[in-house]
Amino acid sequence: LNDERHALAVRAEVRNRLVETRDRLNAHLVSDLQLVRGLVSVINLDPALDQVRFERAARPLLDDRTHLRNIAAAPDMVIRLMVPLQGNERAIGLDYRRTPAQAEAAERARSTRQVVLAGPLPLVQGGTGLIARLPVFVADAGGERFWGLVSAVIDSDRLFRTTGLLDPALPIEIAVRGEDAKGAAGPVFIGRAALFDQQPVLAEVALPQGAWQLAAQPRGGWPRHADNLWLLRAGYAALALL
Repeated sequence: LNDERHALAVRAEVRNRLVETRDRLNAHLVSDLQLVRGLVSVINLDPALDQVRFERAARPLLDDRTHLRNIAAAPDMVIRLMVPLQGNERAIGLDYRRTPAQAEAAERARSTRQVVLAGPLPLVQGGTGLIARLPVFVADAGGERFWGLVSAVIDSDRLFRTTGLLDPALPIEIAVRGEDAKGAAGPVFIGRAALFDQQPVLAEVALPQGAWQLAAQPRGGWPRHADNLWLLRAGYAALALL
């Protein structure tokens, strides 16, 4: 009974730690996505936006308080605008519809009218990132038309460090699966895949289309006995001797 009570207390502590980490991750991710959503309103005000005005609107979003690395706009599914432009010149002119690795996600964003989150995946510039694609619809004489996509690259390494997922001092071990927002069906991209088979505490990060699943256990694994095992045994031994 003592061991069972201890196991329940440890599991509750792990759950609390995991929920705190999950909530921080969700808050930072939502904050980044909300900033990019603001550009959709800018494009609605001026669908003929050029590079200079796009850079003026998007540049403030790339400061140190966010995890955004670059933002692109693709009218008619072709990338025409990019911030920062330096180092990303090769992306200009890329047609999502004719790029097999991008076509499915781009079309899903257009047809569902929702954000589509891909990754984490390796970036050409180094590190790993999440790619968020936001559909843009603008008003016209007929009501509404599809303008194109706004896509943003989120520095996932920095995001996970900021939220504490990669903190070696964290008293719990965490693994995350669900690459491309596939939830439990997606591959593991943080931590040990075996953790999901060791009776972990589970939590989910809800994404615009899909989810990530988090698993956690104490570092070193679940305890077999309560910390006060020998104190309890000594007490019973003393009673037996008496």
